[in-house]
Amino acid sequence: MLNLKTSIIDVFKNALADHCQGVFTFDDTGPDEEPLFELCLAYSGGLDSTVLLDVANQVCKKQGIRLTAFHVNHGLSANAMRWQSHCQHECEQRQIPFFSCAVSLKKLAQESLEAQARDARYGALNNYAQTSKVVLLAQHEDDQAETFLLQLKRGAGVQGLSAMPMYTTHASGTTYLRPFLKLSRAQLLRYAKQHSLHWIEDESNADNRYDRNFLRNQIIPKLTHRWPSINKTIARSADNCAQAQLLITEYMQVLEKDIIDEQSALSIARFTLLSEHTQKSFIRHWLLSIYGLNMSSVQLNSVLSLSKPSQNTSPYIEVKGKAIERFQGKLHVIDMAMTIKTDSNPPVDIQWHKGNEIRLSPYLVLRLLTNDPKEDTSKMLLPDATHIFRLPKEGLTCVFGGSNLRFKSSQKRPVKKLKAMYQEWQISPLQRRQTPVFALADEAIAVALPQLKISCSNIQNEVVVALLKKSI
Repeated sequence: MLNLKTSIIDVFKNALADHCQGVFTFDDTGPDEEPLFELCLAYSGGLDSTVLLDVANQVCKKQGIRLTAFHVNHGLSANAMRWQSHCQHECEQRQIPFFSCAVSLKKLAQESLEAQARDARYGALNNYAQTSKVVLLAQHEDDQAETFLLQLKRGAGVQGLSAMPMYTTHASGTTYLRPFLKLSRAQLLRYAKQHSLHWIEDESNADNRYDRNFLRNQIIPKLTHRWPSINKTIARSADNCAQAQLLITEYMQVLEKDIIDEQSALSIARFTLLSEHTQKSFIRHWLLSIYGLNMSSVQLNSVLSLSKPSQNTSPYIEVKGKAIERFQGKLHVIDMAMTIKTDSNPPVDIQWHKGNEIRLSPYLVLRLLTNDPKEDTSKMLLPDATHIFRLPKEGLTCVFGGSNLRFKSSQKRPVKKLKAMYQEWQISPLQRRQTPVFALADEAIAVALPQLKISCSNIQNEVVVALLKKSI
């Protein structure tokens, strides 16, 4: 029989190898010359993540995998800074690069502090990890049982009752791996004690006002006293629900081909041919798989009503910072953080003598690349650039939307107002509020839609510019 240390390390290695099939195989030949990829470990400093840190560090050093640790400081405890220092010290002892991020939380109506902290934590992890890393999470079998029971209390369907998967990829592209999901907390505790690990105890874990703590401290101990293998049984039920959800997802992916267009918008006419039950499943799938939106039953019904104008005359509803908007027979999803209130934002004067970058919004800047309009823009590579194009050097302003500006789309067509062109291009009102428009006087020269629109008017004295996504 394998000793505890070997078995937990093997569990970790197997989970990693299963996830990274085709990338590498574990062997004992020593580390590679270059790290094959990077793992980011979500490190709170508690028991579970401390065991994961110790195990991952041993494996990664041997296999030549770059490992970093990321700590989110929620600022909810008077001990928060001490915990962060502890985490940094533990990483320094192991020579693991350590990064941290502070988030601020405040009580909001209809949302628990637990949910806010979770959303803020995953948001910070997504921002740090981006698409180039796999994030390691230390959730275990006991956590899985708690999650299943919490979802059951909320009236969740098979998707919610699937609880936490071993592997999942967020809409942002970040991949999460839970290598300890088949291990109990008791196994992790034994490992930690055998290897004299140091971890912190969050005093809030004893506060039974929080639902998860109430389950952990009062309900599950009684269940396990009566049925010692209850956590494994719950995990098996979660796996069964996950299998059922996979079948649903496969069916939804087949339907996608006829209902979702190239811009990820939903065709209402084709959607309404589905049965009501299938419509609900499809809305959940569409919004979660593409936009990362997990809908409550109330929110789901609101979205469904948008597809039936007779039941909902509002053009859009807002859910978790996104707007689902009905326009020209389709439902579009809009990031409200990127929209500009056009009536309260004055035009931005484009004056290059003040610098080579001009901020257009909290998320966009315009950068001057060259004064030579003849330079080949196809060779200009900027990862954050949405467009590289030519604009007049002087007299230019930028507005968002600009529906009343004139635009000449072709030499053979009359000049029209942008409002009419937006209708022709099938650009919704909220999408217009995200669209930078560059103008000379009352004429739009360039409309920065995903497919750039350039005026056919004869423009002199041009420069080459790039539109870049760049947050303040």
